[in-house]
Amino acid sequence: MPRKEYFKYRGLVEGFYGRPWTQQERLSAFRFLGKQGFNIYYYAPKDDPYHRELWKKPYPARQAKLFGALATAAKKHELIFSFAISPGLSIRYNSDSDLELLLAKIENAASLGANAFALFLDDIPFHLSHKEDKARFKDLATAQAYLTNRLYRELKKRKLAAHFAMCPTAYCGEPNTSYLKRLGLALDKGIEVFWTGPNVCSGQLTLEHTRAISRSLRRKVLYWDNYPVNDSVMAFEPHLGPYSGREKSIHRYCSGIVSNPSLQPEATKIPLYTIGDYLRDPYDYDPIASWQTAIKLVAGAGAYKAFRDFADHCWKSCIYQEEARIFRHEIRKLGHLSGFGRKTTRQLLHYLANQNKEASYLACRAKNRQLIKELRPWLSKYRQLLNVFTDCIKLLDEQLDNNRQARIKPLEQRIEKDLFKAWKNYYSVSDTGIMEEIKKIRAYVELVKKQSKR
Repeated sequence: MPRKEYFKYRGLVEGFYGRPWTQQERLSAFRFLGKQGFNIYYYAPKDDPYHRELWKKPYPARQAKLFGALATAAKKHELIFSFAISPGLSIRYNSDSDLELLLAKIENAASLGANAFALFLDDIPFHLSHKEDKARFKDLATAQAYLTNRLYRELKKRKLAAHFAMCPTAYCGEPNTSYLKRLGLALDKGIEVFWTGPNVCSGQLTLEHTRAISRSLRRKVLYWDNYPVNDSVMAFEPHLGPYSGREKSIHRYCSGIVSNPSLQPEATKIPLYTIGDYLRDPYDYDPIASWQTAIKLVAGAGAYKAFRDFADHCWKSCIYQEEARIFRHEIRKLGHLSGFGRKTTRQLLHYLANQNKEASYLACRAKNRQLIKELRPWLSKYRQLLNVFTDCIKLLDEQLDNNRQARIKPLEQRIEKDLFKAWKNYYSVSDTGIMEEIKKIRAYVELVKKQSKR
C-alpha cells in the first residue's frame, strides 16, 4: 500500500539575496533533494540580474547551457524544475509587449528543459507605478491578477502550465486583507499562490492561520518557508536547528511547502533533511531524531558527536530563540549552580577539554571539508567561547583554592581580552548558551571573592 502523500509539493526555492549557488552546488543539492523525497526546485536567486533587474533580456549562451544541464539533472532526480521570473520592479501590467517579453523568456527556459514556471511579484512597491496601469486598474491586486491570468492562459495554450505559481506583493502577515481577497477572487483556479506565514520568517505555521489564508486566496496555499534562509540581517546566523513550529495538520489547507535555503549549500542540508522528514509524514515527525540522523548523513558518522555538540550552539533563528540545549544540560549535570567545590571545577574542566578536542577535530580532520569551510567562522567563534569559559572555570578554581593574586591576575586579564574579541566577532554562536554560562560563572567568582575577604 503506497504511503499517504500529505503535501503535493515538497521542495526548495533558491530565492535568497546574496551570492547565488554555483552549478556544482545546485547539482549536489539536487542529488540530496531527490534522495530525501523532495519533488520540486524553483530557480529564483534574487541577485541573478537576469531573474530580476534584467528580466527582459535573454540569458547569455553560457548560462543558458548551464540551465540545460540543471534541467537534465532535475529530471534524473525526479524534481520538477521551475523557472521563476521576477519582473515586478519595472513590469507594465497592461502592456502587451511586456507580456510578450515574459513569454519569450519562459519559452526559452522551456526549450532548455524547465517544466514549470513561476511569476514573482514580491519585494516591490505596494502601488502601481506606470501611468497606463493607473489609468486601467483600480488597484495593485486587480493589475497583478490581470497579468498573471494572461500569462497563465498563454502558457496553457503552449502546454507549459502543468505547474504555475505566483508570489504576491503581500506575501505574509494578516491573511484577511482586501488585497489578498481580491487577488484570490480574480486569479484562475489553477494558479498556485505563495505565502510565507504571519511573518517574512515565521516562527510558527498554524492550522488556523493556514485555513484563513487559504480562504482569502480561495485555494490551498503554497508555503514559501523562509527557513533555514540566512540572508540579509540574518547572515551571521547559521540556522542549523531542525524544522519545528509547523502544526501537523496544516496540510489540510496547504498544497505544499518549499524551503528557502541558507547561503551555505552544504550546511543547509542538515535542516533540509529534517524538513523532508516533516513533509513525508508530519504526524510521525521527531525533530531531534531527524536532526541527529541528518548530522550523521551530512557531517559523517565519524564526526557525529563533535558536529552535534557544535551545531547545538547554532540554532538561533526565527524558529528558535534558545540554543545550546545539550551543553547546558551537561553543565547542570556536573553541578553548575548547585554549589561549587574544586571537584566540580575539575569535572567541568575535563568536560570542556573534551569539547575543545572535538572542535579541533572538526576544524582539522572532519571528512566533509566543504561543510567545515562553510561553517568555519562559526566554528572559530565556538572555540573562542569554549576557551573563555574554560578560563573562567580555571579562575574559579584558583579562587576556591585561595591562590595568590599573581596566579589570578593573568587569568582575569586574559578573560577580559578574549571576551572583548568575542564581542567583536559578530557570528552568532551560543548567544543563549556559553555566553550566559560565562556570565553566571563570573558572578559566582565575584561571590567567592567577597566571601574570602570576610
